[in-house]
Amino acid sequence: MTYCVEPFIQDSVWRWLDANDQYNRISAEARLGDDGSAGRIDLIAETIDGEIHGFEIKNDAFADEQLNRYLDSGDLDKLFHCSRRGHVVADRMKVDPDSISNIFSAKHVRNEVSNAIAAGQYTESEYIERLETTFPAGVLEQQAATSSASSANRLDADEKTIRAQLTRNLGIPTADFEPDKEYIDLETAMERMVYPAHLPWGVGVIDVPFSYHEPSPENSFRAKIDASAATAFSKSRWQGIEICHEADSLSREGTPTFSQTNEAWVQHHTWWELGDIREGILPHPKLNGEFLIDVMAFKGGGTPTAVFQAGDAGKCIGIEAKGAATFRNSAHFPNVRDQLDRYRSSGALTHLYLSVPAMYVDAGEQILDGEFEDVGLITVDTEGDVTIIKDATRREMAFDSYQEVSGRNEYTRSIGFGSVQPVDEIEPTSPCKVRTEAREA
Repeated sequence: MTYCVEPFIQDSVWRWLDANDQYNRISAEARLGDDGSAGRIDLIAETIDGEIHGFEIKNDAFADEQLNRYLDSGDLDKLFHCSRRGHVVADRMKVDPDSISNIFSAKHVRNEVSNAIAAGQYTESEYIERLETTFPAGVLEQQAATSSASSANRLDADEKTIRAQLTRNLGIPTADFEPDKEYIDLETAMERMVYPAHLPWGVGVIDVPFSYHEPSPENSFRAKIDASAATAFSKSRWQGIEICHEADSLSREGTPTFSQTNEAWVQHHTWWELGDIREGILPHPKLNGEFLIDVMAFKGGGTPTAVFQAGDAGKCIGIEAKGAATFRNSAHFPNVRDQLDRYRSSGALTHLYLSVPAMYVDAGEQILDGEFEDVGLITVDTEGDVTIIKDATRREMAFDSYQEVSGRNEYTRSIGFGSVQPVDEIEPTSPCKVRTEAREA
């Protein structure tokens, strides 16, 4: 999975807002509506004129229901959808909303349909017949968006249609196919495919430049990037962000709370000062799986394998961030220690840190006291300034990758990046074998 992409998009939008003189304060994971009833939005920012703008971040598709809740919350003056497909979404909004489908949401449903066909639940012709009776006339022959310009150039005109996207590789099971499993039925598949390509009225669109080739069997289900890790995840990428569809003004009645001590605040500023990627993947040898750590940094090489081969000159650093909510009750402390122990036992890090709000530095030290003396401590204050309070002790890096076993297939994934594959990735030399049926956060 491309876990490190969406938080990178969010962090890039945050830096874009921070560099924009129109905004004077920013916060993340803000509750909207009465008592948070509308949910948590990824980012909010206050303009110099006192307006509150909301920003929902997505790697691919958008969710009408989620955005509608934010629109109706009464806490925003404007709402924006931000993604690496911003221009595609903006172009689609020029089309009649009753005559188009969102191919990004439908693609994963097609994979489930392929498994159902392979399992004998229904036939390919029954599926196609249902498509033709479900979608409005002409929709299936419309052009579908592709993941990148290079992939678009490789496709003939007929292969670019929505029909082609929804019928490609039918009956060819996915890597985790189980012949006796019950897969998606036709009625449910159609309900999930007929999904509006239009954003709700009033929502603006922001494009964040980031592209990769969609995972497929041909590339071992890797999301390949035509750039090095340092270039793809560059902290200057925010400079290419642009509004491609302006948001309409809403009627705001309330004001959401801006937090400078929550976990999202600590994560972002720790990444900005010390990290390379967010939501890095680590293997879990003890539990035969994998899990995520908030921030990772690579010193002595651009990828974990390069770091591994650099020996003592390389550092693969993991940082777990915690917000104020964790430290208001010491009952949470054992859970934090359990997390740190899992990271430490992964065999994929040379250094491990805990990052906390500056006002809770004493609580951070209390957590690390004793058996976690080798874990470093970082603080983030309410201005976003980051301080390393205590350096981490170096550990041996045993793995630079993990072998993901799914059914009868085995795929090698890089530490940190997971299924994302930068062009400068070196062939891994020391993988940890895991079976990834589920993932811990």
